[in-house]
Amino acid sequence: MYFTRASDNHQKAASILLGDANYRLARAKKRDRPTNECLDAVEEALSYGYEALPWYDAKTLVVKSYRFKTRMYKQRGDIGLAIDNVEQMFEFSEKYDVRLVTDADQRLRSELLN
Repeated sequence: MYFTRASDNHQKAASILLGDANYRLARAKKRDRPTNECLDAVEEALSYGYEALPWYDAKTLVVKSYRFKTRMYKQRGDIGLAIDNVEQMFEFSEKYDVRLVTDADQRLRSELLN
C-alpha cells in the first residue's frame, strides 16, 4: 500500500514539474510571437496539471494555464475561445474551492463578456 501511494505521489510531483516546464516554454515562445507552439505547450501544461490534482500546486498550474490561454486567444482576436477559457478558469476555481482567480481575471472576464 505504501509503495503505491509513494509511487502516485512521485507521479504527481513529476507531473507538476513537467507542467511548469511546459508553461515556461509557452511563455518564452510567446515573447517572440504567439504561435500554435505556444498553445501546444500550454495545453501540455494544463494536461499535467490535471494529472496532479488535487495537489495545490496542480491547481495553481491549471489556473495559470487557463489564464495564459485566455490572454493569448484575446491577443489573437479569438474572443470566443478566450471566453471559453476564462469561464473554465472560473469554473475550475469554484469546483476545487480555491481562490486563485484575481481581480485582474475578473476585469478580463467582464471585458470579454461585454
